[in-house]
Amino acid sequence: MGILRQLSVLDSAGFVMPCSYVIDKKRHLVVSTAWGCLTVEEMKLHDDQLRNDSDFSPEFSQLADGRKIERILGAGSEVRSAVSRSPFSETSKRAFVAHTPSIFGMARMATSYIEASEAPSQVGVFSDLASALKWLGLEGPLYPG
Repeated sequence: MGILRQLSVLDSAGFVMPCSYVIDKKRHLVVSTAWGCLTVEEMKLHDDQLRNDSDFSPEFSQLADGRKIERILGAGSEVRSAVSRSPFSETSKRAFVAHTPSIFGMARMATSYIEASEAPSQVGVFSDLASALKWLGLEGPLYPG
């Protein structure tokens, strides 16, 4: 079995931010989860922590679960800046899941920036988890055990 662990993302003051991630090395997958009110700065810190995690590989795929996000604080230019520094490679598949129209729209905006970047990865935005998992080619339970 691959390494499966969850880490909370900490801000510069050591406070837990409204996001976490799990690295599943066996599936070559990062599951990022966010909730509540999320800022663009917190998204950048999430990526920084992920980039520095010894279990992370840029070739892994990502499932970004935003079903519990209430608001994303940040202008379009800030979102563009955040996604332009993604730790994922061009070969990665990245699926974003969002329930509310506003979060779904922000995710679509982010994907358009990723697709137009110098190193675009394959990106999809979904309104349900099952469709995102199918697109990523994942079967069975998301977490073993």
